[in-house]
Amino acid sequence: MPINKNPANAPERLGISKVDLLYIIVIHQLSGRNMGSKDLVEAMKAELASFDQKRALSHLYDVLQSMESFGWITNIDGRGRNKTLGLTASGRNKLKWFEDTYLETVSKLHEMTIHFNRYLQGDPTHPAPELTDDEIKLLNRMISVKHTVRYLFMHMLDKQGAATGKQFLETMEKVHRWKVNDSYLYQLIRAIEGPEGSWVVGQWDDNRRRNKFVYELTPEGKRVMPIEGENTATIMKDVLRYTGNIRRLLGENAV
Repeated sequence: MPINKNPANAPERLGISKVDLLYIIVIHQLSGRNMGSKDLVEAMKAELASFDQKRALSHLYDVLQSMESFGWITNIDGRGRNKTLGLTASGRNKLKWFEDTYLETVSKLHEMTIHFNRYLQGDPTHPAPELTDDEIKLLNRMISVKHTVRYLFMHMLDKQGAATGKQFLETMEKVHRWKVNDSYLYQLIRAIEGPEGSWVVGQWDDNRRRNKFVYELTPEGKRVMPIEGENTATIMKDVLRYTGNIRRLLGENAV
């Protein structure tokens, strides 16, 4: 079943509020040239669409008015909705503040998403960046942890034939530099494990000694694995687009 997406609050999941996103868009647009307020509002609407968002027209003009009152932009000529607006030194300083606040983290999440995207396509060569605990939390808010962990676990079983939960967790940290709570992993496994109609099946490697519990992919698991992969890839591509757009707005080229 295709995953339900909720992209409308994606920048907020990165810690960027709705109004901060608009501030960033306006400063980005005015950083190269002065613009008429109507053209600027149209540019704001187009940028919001790249995040799958939209705002009321009156709200966009209110944001411009607020930015004027803050001293970030100034009226060069005209009145009302026919103004020509320009960026002030204070506005450029605000852009620098946004860069210092968001750019490093967003860039690392962007690189992490590239890593996952290429890994899902069969290319394991793009290294995963090292994320802080807080950055991992942001990543988890952006992606579908359930679909991603399930797919990567099934992918490992399909590739190796069998694996333990411990081996998977070690691979997650070594290959993806992504820590997954072990209790959460086993909760996910229990939901897809069973003798009939399940995606994975587990058993002790030795019934007498019971050293380790080994999982294998079932025929049903092989059937649904491409669907899980597609669900995971869809979300990753959206996150790649969102983080790439933020990087572009903050003045950094994105892949």
